[in-house]
Amino acid sequence: MTADPYLELGVERGASDAEIKIAYERAITKAARDGLLETAKRIDAAYEVLRNPSRRALFDRAGVVHEMPRLDPAGSYFAPAAAPWRSWSPEEQVAATVARTKTRPSRFVMLGVVALLVAILGVNLHAMRHGGATTLTADESGTTLHAFGGAPPIAVTAHPKRLLAPVAGPAGSGGYTYQGSARWNPCQPIHYVVSGAEPFTGANQLLTQALGEASAASGLKFTYDGPTTEAAGTNRPSYQPQRYGRTWAPVLVAWTDQSQAPELAGNVIGLGGAASASVRGHDRLVSGILFFDAPELSLIAQRPTGFASMRTVMLHEIGHLLGLGHVQDTTAVMYPSDDGQGDYNAGDLRGLAYAGNGECSKYS
Repeated sequence: MTADPYLELGVERGASDAEIKIAYERAITKAARDGLLETAKRIDAAYEVLRNPSRRALFDRAGVVHEMPRLDPAGSYFAPAAAPWRSWSPEEQVAATVARTKTRPSRFVMLGVVALLVAILGVNLHAMRHGGATTLTADESGTTLHAFGGAPPIAVTAHPKRLLAPVAGPAGSGGYTYQGSARWNPCQPIHYVVSGAEPFTGANQLLTQALGEASAASGLKFTYDGPTTEAAGTNRPSYQPQRYGRTWAPVLVAWTDQSQAPELAGNVIGLGGAASASVRGHDRLVSGILFFDAPELSLIAQRPTGFASMRTVMLHEIGHLLGLGHVQDTTAVMYPSDDGQGDYNAGDLRGLAYAGNGECSKYS
C-alpha cells in the first residue's frame, strides 16, 4: 500500500499538475542529496499516484492505492515533452548524488578555499592593471570566485557625475552583508544583455521591473543593450572585445538551464554575482551574471503565487549582482530561500544604498 501521496509531497489535494511536479522535483532532489534512499522511494511512489489521472482519482475516492509499477517516463500521463528526465530510478538518483558528494568537495568548501587564497595572495590577484586585470565572478551566495579575462583600455571622463541621485537607506544600521570592498561606479550605467528564449510571457517585463526596483533603491542605473547569443557560463570572461567591443562585457542575463549552468541543479533557481577588477589601483565591479532556470520558472509561473515568488528571486539575485550577500533575517529578500514572496526590507535597502554609494570614478 502507498501512504497519502499528498502528504508525502507536501501539496494540497487541489494542487495543479505543475505544483505537484515542482514539489516532486524538490523533494526527490533533497532526498537524493541527503542519501535517503527509502525517502526517495516513498516520494517517487507518491508521484506515481499523483502524476496519473486515474491513479489520483482512485486515491481521492478510496483513500488508498495498491502498489503499481512505475510508469514509463516517456508516457503521456504527465508533461510528455519533459518526461525523459525521470528515466532514472530513485536508486540511481541517490547513488549518483552520493557519489558526486564523496568525490567532489562542496561548493561552499571550494569557495572558502578560494577566499583564503585571495586573502593570502590578494596583491598578486588584485594589483594587476589594464591589459592583464584579473576578474572575479560570483555564485548565488555572492562570494567571489577566481576567473579569467583581460581588460579594455582605460577611458577617462574629465568631470564624472552620478547618473542618478544618491540614495539614503532607512534609519538605523545593519541588516545586510556586503561581499568584498569593490562597488559599481555610480557615474556609469550597468549595461546588460539578455540571452535565451523568454521562459513565459511576461518574464522579460518582470526582469525589467525588478531591475527598476533595485535601481531606485541603490541609485545605480541599468541600461539594456539588447539580446545576445552568448551562452550562460559562470567562468565567463569579463572582457570580450570580439563580441562586445573594447569595453567591459555587459552583465549577462540568461534564461538558461542546468545543462548550460550546472550550478542551477537541485533547488537553485537563480545565480547572481559580479566581477571585479583593479582600475588605476582601485577595485571596482565591472561586469557580472544573472542566470535563471527557465524550465523551473515556466513551472512556477503556473502557480497562483508564481509571479510574486519569481519577482523575489529576481530581486535576490540582483542584490548579489550589486554586491550583497546572504543574511539570516527571514523577512529579508537576501535571506537564502527559494519560496519568498516579499519586498526589500530595511536591511536590504540599507545594503543597496551602500552598494550604490561607491566612489564616482573618472576611469572606465
